[in-house]
Amino acid sequence: MTDCILIQARTRSKRFKNKVLKKIQKKTILEIVINRLQKSTTLKNIYVLTSKKKKDTQIVNLCKKKKKKYFRK
Repeated sequence: MTDCILIQARTRSKRFKNKVLKKIQKKTILEIVINRLQKSTTLKNIYVLTSKKKKDTQIVNLCKKKKKKYFRK
């Protein structure tokens, strides 16, 4: 059994800015990834990793709203 999985998410990108926050059928790409991972029977914890940059606060706010664990560095 895997203790945890880490999802690296950031809003900065040269080709597709805010990609993780773009919506597909009312859910962000980040939410879709988290929901798919939660279906795994071998994972205990899922963490979203992001930076302390002001723009990435949107990711943290989404994690708080959805009650998901996150870490900023």
